[in-house]
Formats: sequence, structure tokens, C-alpha cells
Amino acid sequence: MHYITEIKDIGKKCRIIIDDDIVVQLYKGEVRKLGIKADSQFSNESYNEMYNILNKRARERSLFLLKDMDKTEKQIRDKLKLGDYPEDIINNAIEFLKKYGYVDDIRYAKLYISSKQNSKSIKQIELELYKKGVNKENVSKVLLEMDLSNEETLNKLIEKVIKKYDLNDKTQYNKMCRYLLGKGFSYGEIQEALFKYTNYDTNFSF
Repeated sequence: MHYITEIKDIGKKCRIIIDDDIVVQLYKGEVRKLGIKADSQFSNESYNEMYNILNKRARERSLFLLKDMDKTEKQIRDKLKLGDYPEDIINNAIEFLKKYGYVDDIRYAKLYISSKQNSKSIKQIELELYKKGVNKENVSKVLLEMDLSNEETLNKLIEKVIKKYDLNDKTQYNKMCRYLLGKGFSYGEIQEALFKYTNYDTNFSF
């Protein structure tokens, strides 16, 4: 048997605490159907029925989150946690997504890098992928496989915006440097790349 510690109305759903530490959300109709009441016992049979409802809903929610674009495992986990799905149900949903190839962090990293490689440095792309939950091993594996070049990306960025700046003017030069630093390139890389666009006697420091 289980014990219903607390029930809180949160609109269309109720937030329920079971045995003081299990937190779930159920629609009000489900609460009535399962006979859930505050400060009362909750049978194992009803608990298992609730578990099956949430297990199915977590899968459906995960598929909905992937409807428009790929997401990392961490992004899916974080979204399900916001819905108060228990950890084991989240794990089940993730296993389901992986089994059918709906979630694949390596594929996600490849797609993300392909979309950003002409506008951001390798360092910045790495940091963004880490924040999205792709681990270092997978990021390194994909970067090695794709054989990216910071120099090539940096030169493309410079060519794209060079007409906006007079690089023989210190203020303009520094402004350009700040723009490129914001893309994740080091000052050394930037200085070397900008050298050919300045007069030979120009020696600005940022």
C-alpha cells in the first residue's frame, strides 16, 4: 500500500505527493477514477494503473517534443522533469526513444555543427553542445569526424562583414575584434586573420 501525502490543484491537473517523496501530475478525471484522496491509502493496484498512465504519457510527451526538431537526451529529460514525471518513468521514455532512433546525441551534434560551422568557432560550438547535454566524448568524436577548421570559418565571417569596418582605424578594428571574440575565436586567431586587411605599419592591440 501507498499513502497520499498531499494533493494540490494546478488547473486541469493535480500535483500529488505519494509516500512523502513521489511527486506526479494527473488530470482531475484520472484522480477521481483512481480514487486518490489526500491523507488516505492508495492501493498497489491503483498505483500500478497510475504508473501505466504516466508511462504512456511520458512517451507521448517525448514524441511531441521531437515533432518539430531533434533534441538531446538531456533536453527531453529536463522537459519531463518539469512535468513531475518520476525518474524511472523518464528513464523508460528515454530508452524507448533511443530504441527507435528518435533520440541520438551524436546525430544531434552533427546536425548542430553543420548548421553553425560557418558562423561560430569550434570552441563556441563545443560549449553550446555541452550546455545542451551532449557529453565531451561525443562532441570530440563528431568534431574529429567532421574535420572542422577555425581558420576557414573565421575567414568566411570576416569576408561577410568586412565592408562594415575600416580596419586601419583603431576604434573600428577593436569593434571588429569584439564581434569575432563574441563568436568564440581567440584574439591571436583574430589578429592573424585580420593582418592582411590592414596596412603593414598598423599595430593595434585590443
